[in-house]
Amino acid sequence: MLALAQFAVRLICGMSLVLTAMPRAAVASGFFRVQMLIVMGLGVLAVLADQTAPLNSEISSWMPQVHWGLSLVLAVLGFIASVFWTLERRKGAANLLLLIALISMLALGLGIVLAQPKQWQTHWGLIFASDFSSALTLGGAMCGMLLGHSYLTSPTMSISPLFRLNEFLGWAGVARGVISAIVLCLAWSHLQDESVWTWLVLRWIAGVFGPIMVWQMVQRILAFRNTQAATGVLFVGVILTLLGELTGTLLLTATGYPL
Repeated sequence: MLALAQFAVRLICGMSLVLTAMPRAAVASGFFRVQMLIVMGLGVLAVLADQTAPLNSEISSWMPQVHWGLSLVLAVLGFIASVFWTLERRKGAANLLLLIALISMLALGLGIVLAQPKQWQTHWGLIFASDFSSALTLGGAMCGMLLGHSYLTSPTMSISPLFRLNEFLGWAGVARGVISAIVLCLAWSHLQDESVWTWLVLRWIAGVFGPIMVWQMVQRILAFRNTQAATGVLFVGVILTLLGELTGTLLLTATGYPL
């Protein structure tokens, strides 16, 4: 179940990166505490999935153990960061957030190496770029939707953080689309299975066009400061990005291309 562990690490990476980059001063610490608990849960999921992953004889035996250890560290750091946010130790919590982002990027790269590279039909750098843009898309959608719910209890809070998270989602979606288009051009002559094309259509509608459409809709809604409607649209965005990225994972496994 390495793919499941890698998906959890990808979501941790995206969430930690967008939370690090967003303006945090106007947002209550309780929001970040919840995000860190989600990171802890995803880290535990990655640890459990790593334990059931089959060993690949083509790679060194220590590499899966390192990936498992990094997942465990992410889970522990998520819990510690949640305690820091609870205690209003914002500076220390922000440092932990940056550390989580760096470790998750390392785990993301290591997971790519573990995923049977002989099956890849393109350069590993393109696969890492695909996973990285996927992480930012997932993180932008998830954190944006959860931040939108905070306006139910804090309606006077500045919309600048939500606007910034929506921008992250939009530009990550554009990058995701560019990378997918490049890979599709490279793989066009090799995609002959009709079932692959069915999944590919779903992947593009949900995972490429979906985030960009959500970005534009939320941007227009926030111009009227309607945070509740924006949150509803972002909730749809979370569903679309999850569906699109999971479909992308299936296509990578089936074809060797990060479509």
